[in-house]
Amino acid sequence: MCGIACIYKFDSIIEEHERTSFENSVYLMEHRGPDSCKFIKGENYITYQNRLAIVNSKIPQPQPWQNQSNIYMYNGEVYNFDRYFKDERDAVEELF
Repeated sequence: MCGIACIYKFDSIIEEHERTSFENSVYLMEHRGPDSCKFIKGENYITYQNRLAIVNSKIPQPQPWQNQSNIYMYNGEVYNFDRYFKDERDAVEELF
């Protein structure tokens, strides 16, 4: 399983000592996902995810990912993905 951590403050910004403490603490999760890791930071949030690849470990699948208004994090495995992506596997692998 991947390792996921997040701080979100609704009404204030994250102080520097909180950010430093968070960044130091996530290294305790390195064993949860040695395949890739990523921070996403903002004034009132910080997220971190370690990825443990079970399937397609050679294909980069950057997590967490974001668009202009959302951050997406996923922890788990989709076991029946073949059923949904039989004909589009090459396209899906290129996306991820």
